[in-house]
Amino acid sequence: MRRVARSAPPGFDLEPLAGGVLLLRSTLRDSALARLLRSGRWEERVERLYEGRGSTGVLAAGGERFVVRGYRHGGLLRRLTGERYASPNRAFREAALYDELQRRGVPTLEAVAVVARRRFPFGFGLALLTREVAGARDLLAYLSAFPPLPEAREALRRAGETVRLLHEASFRHADLHPKNLLVTADSVLVIDLDRGAFAPAFTQTLRRRNLARMLRYFRRVEERSERALVGTTDLVRFLRAYAGPGWKSLAPEVLAHFRRTLPAHRLGWILDRLLAGRRIAPPLSIAQGRGGSS
Repeated sequence: MRRVARSAPPGFDLEPLAGGVLLLRSTLRDSALARLLRSGRWEERVERLYEGRGSTGVLAAGGERFVVRGYRHGGLLRRLTGERYASPNRAFREAALYDELQRRGVPTLEAVAVVARRRFPFGFGLALLTREVAGARDLLAYLSAFPPLPEAREALRRAGETVRLLHEASFRHADLHPKNLLVTADSVLVIDLDRGAFAPAFTQTLRRRNLARMLRYFRRVEERSERALVGTTDLVRFLRAYAGPGWKSLAPEVLAHFRRTLPAHRLGWILDRLLAGRRIAPPLSIAQGRGGSS
């Protein structure tokens, strides 16, 4: 079994926990949240909001609310290991990534803790806690509710700005799509940093792939629901915020990559649904995070 990291990321403390280990933001070491997590009884107080790949709920402590996101393997591993991980280091790394992106000026969540509990007969169950952003909804759920047009346009503009900042920080998000962009009252946050990494250089190829992935996700949902969520003017507004004056040259490249890769992905969606009994797209939700996947 992989060893647990011996030192905590900057800004966090690492301490033993009954049956596991706790990574806690240093400023919260004497908080009501810390006392609750150390008690071992926090799980029974989580209000479940969403079940998908991993689980998401809300934990109230000391007059504050924190989003709890469980980790679960994706793909074939989900049938073998489910929610077990060889070590807690994967969740520790994601907590550190949230801090580093904030330091680089990218709007994202505040990670506050990771709870890792040993699971019989092997491995750890992992949960990442972030501070809740009141009233926030993921971009897909937000647009699916058909908000007033000016508000929807502003959300798409802010989404483009956030993705631009993410790419300018040279961060390669492993699963960039509308459900991992969180619409708040005054910004759009990027979430679910699991398996993401900082690239030495964020090339045009990576940009095209990331943006085309978002378009494919919208198309996937639209084919399921038989209604359009993003039109041509919406795409232009997003790309303008993302690329500025260069959007006119970027748009054809993104659309070409999108059209070239769509048939293969569409076949994969169909096979996935037939072989695994899964929906073409996950249910719409208002959850602020998703489980980590492999």
